[in-house]
Amino acid sequence: MSGEHGQPLGLPAPVRRSLLAVLVVAVAVASDACDASVGDAAALAAAVKRAGSDACVGRTSTVAVTADIALAAPVHVWANASVSLVGPRAISGAGDHGLFVTRGRLALSGLRLADGAAASGGCVFVGAGGSLAASNASFVRCAAANYGGAIYASGAEVALRNVSFARTSAAYVGGAVSATTRSSVRVVDCTFEATTVTRAAAGGGALALMMSEATIVASAFLGTRSAAAGGALYVEDESNCSVSRSLFRATSAASSGGAVALVGGGSLAVEDTVFEGAAAKRSGGAVLMSGGAAAAVGATFDRCVAAVGGAVHLEAQLATSTSGSGTRIASDLDLRRCAFSSCRATAGDGGGVSLGDGGSTARVGDDTSFVNCSASKDGGGVASAGRATLGRGLVFRGNVAETGGGGGAYLRNVSGSLVVRDAVFAENRCRTSGGGLFVEFQASKPSVVGARAARSRWRDSPARARRTALGGAGT
Repeated sequence: MSGEHGQPLGLPAPVRRSLLAVLVVAVAVASDACDASVGDAAALAAAVKRAGSDACVGRTSTVAVTADIALAAPVHVWANASVSLVGPRAISGAGDHGLFVTRGRLALSGLRLADGAAASGGCVFVGAGGSLAASNASFVRCAAANYGGAIYASGAEVALRNVSFARTSAAYVGGAVSATTRSSVRVVDCTFEATTVTRAAAGGGALALMMSEATIVASAFLGTRSAAAGGALYVEDESNCSVSRSLFRATSAASSGGAVALVGGGSLAVEDTVFEGAAAKRSGGAVLMSGGAAAAVGATFDRCVAAVGGAVHLEAQLATSTSGSGTRIASDLDLRRCAFSSCRATAGDGGGVSLGDGGSTARVGDDTSFVNCSASKDGGGVASAGRATLGRGLVFRGNVAETGGGGGAYLRNVSGSLVVRDAVFAENRCRTSGGGLFVEFQASKPSVVGARAARSRWRDSPARARRTALGGAGT
């Protein structure tokens, strides 16, 4: 308070100090009124409700959970509220209902959320414009009748760091997390174990994206399962997903894409990630591509199994319009510095990679290797009926085409010349022709340039299209 020309009013010093003390106390009381420590369901609901009051809007209300709490009804975080719940304690839904419905901002730290059940978002439902940030937390036995066993996000933001999901399930999409309608998900240092999709509909045993995007870093997917596609991840409707420095172990799908299914456009980027023991009943033991673009750099595929495409299978998706006409959405795959070992196609082509027709393309790029892979039919390492190109420094070693040709690789529909540079084909075997490489050309004067095959030789085989085989059946 000041008078004319900015000079202090003539209040005695003791009075000024008293006014300042009252102001400080008032601010402290307001802050304390927004923060709370709670030990039961009623106190938790009251504290979260208070966070949306006029007195607390514009700040984050910190609520310390001091005891394990069993909820009798969902707790709502409203649009104007920002709440931080801090453990370490457990919050349970007793298997009857979801735990939190948020259209505001909800942060969870050090908490264990368990036994929630809802139509979507068994433990947390994040509505349009809302956000969820969870760290050092766990979700256990959360279940959804539709989408998102633990978390469902629609038009929302989700950030997960050092979070574990165990035995969560959804009937249709996203055994742990489902994100739709332009949601954004970031997953760092998280673990998904034994999370499942239980019905043969869409899929994503751990995470499902529909018109959304996700970034996954340094995370593990262990024994996640889908009764449909995508044993761990289901990426649909022009969604985008990037995965780096992560592990997929013993993930499985009853249909296709034992670890990942990319469907209906969108993109998948994989870097320095391991797929180990992934399995699908139909196609793509690790990855199914049915429309969209995928790039893998430094990925490892070990002991992956499917009927067709032991590790990776590409196909075009037929999208039907309202008029009934169909448009093919092609798949495009780019591999660099990837390793395929002991992968198997049990009833078809492509022990490592299988590429179907329909306009899809694959670039089996630089320094990629196929070792000890096998196919029941053609292409122990790679089988292509689409447009495939081979990069530099490829290694095909010890692969087997059990009843067909191309022990290392079987390439159909190749136009013009096939360039193979600095490649090694060694100890591959097949039943018919091309122990190392079998190429079916759609050109009048085909040629293979730059191939080197250990203990292999060239042999021509007449057919409807000109064919060239590198290495005999015993090579």
